[in-house]
Amino acid sequence: MNRKSNKSHTNERPKQETTMYNNKCPSGFSIVSLVTGIVGMSVIPIIFGSVDLINIKNGLESPRGKGFDIAGIVLGSLHILILISIATFILIWVITGRAESGFIFGIPIHFFQFFR
Repeated sequence: MNRKSNKSHTNERPKQETTMYNNKCPSGFSIVSLVTGIVGMSVIPIIFGSVDLINIKNGLESPRGKGFDIAGIVLGSLHILILISIATFILIWVITGRAESGFIFGIPIHFFQFFR
């Protein structure tokens, strides 16, 4: 008597452990974080990079985008620091009275008078 095995002959594939992310490439958030950091959108790369780092920590995204996230956060932070230093320089320049031409970068000097 020739018995068949209990395996069904439907083209079933063995179950593979699935993950929530594609392990081959970084996530969209990490790419957005890096690109907006390079372009100079100061707050956006910090938000997207932080959200993606949290997703990586929770296992929802590929860890391959972690470097992009960190680079975007650093570039966004540097952009904010540069903007703050430029604003501080302009305010000190106006308060000390060094702006005598009547305009600062095309902005009339009376706009800055409330800082005195």
